[in-house]
Amino acid sequence: MKNVIFRRNDFFLLLAILLLCALLALPLVMKGEAREAVVRYRGEVLDTVPLSLNGERVYTLPEGEVRVSFSEEGVAVLSSSCPNRDCIRMGRVLHEGGGVYCLPLAFSVTLTGESTFDGITG
Repeated sequence: MKNVIFRRNDFFLLLAILLLCALLALPLVMKGEAREAVVRYRGEVLDTVPLSLNGERVYTLPEGEVRVSFSEEGVAVLSSSCPNRDCIRMGRVLHEGGGVYCLPLAFSVTLTGESTFDGITG
């Protein structure tokens, strides 16, 4: 009797599993392009800035100031008066859904835009 490790049906099953994995990973790879940044303080919207307007803005809060750079390449916090300055070390955020957060000041900048996928149902 001949030992067969890999049958023809096994190949089709493996191919189906690989295709399913690729489809499930696709939304993680395909991110939408960000079109605008939404600036919030304590959950309330302070400003909505189109990324096509390159420049910097300074936001004066009761706890201090935050200077943010807006450009088509993304958003970055340039300076902040918070004690640990983690928001500055986050760097530039490029894709929709990403954001820069300064927790001590309760300040955030998130990117919004057109999504490549509307949703996935299974």
